[in-house]
Amino acid sequence: MPSAVVEPATLLGRLRSALRFFGRGPSLGTFALLAMVVMLASLAASSLVVVQLLRESARHQTLAAAPEMMNLLTGALQASLNVAPPEQLRRIVNDFGRLSDVRACSVELEAAATDGAAPAARFRMAIGNVANERGALRLRSELRGADDRPAGVVEVAFAVDETPVVAAALGTAYGLVAVCSLGAFWLIYRRTDRQMRPIASVEDNLLAYHSGVERSLELLSIQDTASAVSSAWNSLIGSVRSMQEQLDGYRCSQALEGRTAGHSYSSKAILDALPIGVLRVDDEGNVVYANPSAAALLQLRDELADDAALQSRLDSPAVCESILGLRQACAGSGADCCIEHRGRQTMVRLSRLDVAEHSGDLIVMVQDVSQLKDAERQRDEFLTHITHELRTPLTNIRAYTETLSDDFFDDEATRRECYNVIMSETRRLSKLVEDVLSVSQIDAGAARLTRVPLRIDATLRQVAQEMQAHADAKSIELALRIPTKVPMVQGDKPRLHQVWTNLIGNAIKYTPKGGAVRVDVEPADNLLRTRISDTGIGIPSEHQERIFEKFYRVKSSAVEAEEGTGLGLAIAREIVRMHGGTIRVESVPEAGSTFIVELPVVRESGADGKTPASEVADGAHRHS
Repeated sequence: MPSAVVEPATLLGRLRSALRFFGRGPSLGTFALLAMVVMLASLAASSLVVVQLLRESARHQTLAAAPEMMNLLTGALQASLNVAPPEQLRRIVNDFGRLSDVRACSVELEAAATDGAAPAARFRMAIGNVANERGALRLRSELRGADDRPAGVVEVAFAVDETPVVAAALGTAYGLVAVCSLGAFWLIYRRTDRQMRPIASVEDNLLAYHSGVERSLELLSIQDTASAVSSAWNSLIGSVRSMQEQLDGYRCSQALEGRTAGHSYSSKAILDALPIGVLRVDDEGNVVYANPSAAALLQLRDELADDAALQSRLDSPAVCESILGLRQACAGSGADCCIEHRGRQTMVRLSRLDVAEHSGDLIVMVQDVSQLKDAERQRDEFLTHITHELRTPLTNIRAYTETLSDDFFDDEATRRECYNVIMSETRRLSKLVEDVLSVSQIDAGAARLTRVPLRIDATLRQVAQEMQAHADAKSIELALRIPTKVPMVQGDKPRLHQVWTNLIGNAIKYTPKGGAVRVDVEPADNLLRTRISDTGIGIPSEHQERIFEKFYRVKSSAVEAEEGTGLGLAIAREIVRMHGGTIRVESVPEAGSTFIVELPVVRESGADGKTPASEVADGAHRHS
């Protein structure tokens, strides 16, 4: 039969099993291994002692027999010295060298006879090297001829410490004892390991489960079911697994019930907290649900039950009709309604939502779009103003251009007047475009300041000089009252120039002929206050906050008679805010208005009034 081939994986598994077996503490296998080691050590010690005794005995025997063997060799060579040929001498020496006690042999003759003839040449023969045999017994003997003269020398080295037969026998016996001991140990180990293997598997599975490596109870079962321990362990695991499944089922049912209840509660809480109204109406027109935002926007009556009819909870039949009318509309469609409450009107947008879960109910989203409508209205008004402001100068420019293009027109005074009108309207268009661009930059957050230390008195004088012609045209007195020493401010000169132009231009625009406009500059603590006062038409108190809004203009004949877009004050307020300042108005109708601008001043480093470089750099960095 072919021999069984053991796979390396099988050998490795057996080795690991043996290591685990010996690593679990004192056991029968451990004691058997220790006994085997002690027995082998005793056998090796006794063998060394016996070998040493036999070696000493053999040494004494060799020392006693070596001289006799030397005499025999010397006698044989002495007898054959003159009568035997060299071949016979070599044979004698070779036979002597084969003896077990002889390590080396050397024969050196002066001359040898051949068949009784005259002496032959010198004879020399050596078996081994006598001089190199250390630890051997070396004997030397001389050979003499017939006339008693020296004829040669014989040297022999005898072994005094070799016991090959005894050593081989002892080695064989030691090997047999070792093999038998290992066989006995293997049988004991196999029997003990077969009994301990189920317990070891139980221990490994428990350690794996405790460390988290394996969390499946089914995989903790023992595959070997031949022993009673394995059967009992697998039965225990089956019972624990059954109880675990029952416990998991109970937990899942409890969690599902809690999640269902929590989902319902959390959904309602989320809907109640939404700033957008949500209204649910069933097929019969009853209110099933309305969150607080929907109730507030639609002004639903709270004293009735949730399931009351929608008509009974709404004051406005038109709003109720709009809501119910969404049932025939497609998802996403809506309608805008105006709801009045306590003298205040709110524009509400109603939009239908399509929810599959409540296919028979009407879900309506309610939004307050008052600000959106107001923004749309302001946009429309702005477009109307812009269209009007653009149409007027363009019409004038076109008319005067056509007049100048007439070939028969040769009046120099009239031609100069046409040029002046065209230049004036061009400047008017340029101012309008600049205002629109400024508003667009501010709204987009793209407006940037290049702040440097500057004196606003120079800017104010420059703007007053530019506006003097407009003031003279209406016989308005334009006066500046600026102190000799004015603190410097950290500002953007072109932007501040735009602020002063808008404020002084508005003062002149809305002041009747023969009036007065005055600009006062006065330091106040860490601020520089600029007051622009006029004797114009004034601003009613209810409009004083709104005049700084974009596109806003007071609804009065005096205001509408003047050209304007409602952007100048809005631009001025944003620029002042960007400089860290404030702007406000004090006005009395028919008595005039005063616009007050306060800007932070730059702290001076000393008497020379120079600005510290660090402060200038810091201001430029913040607004660059």
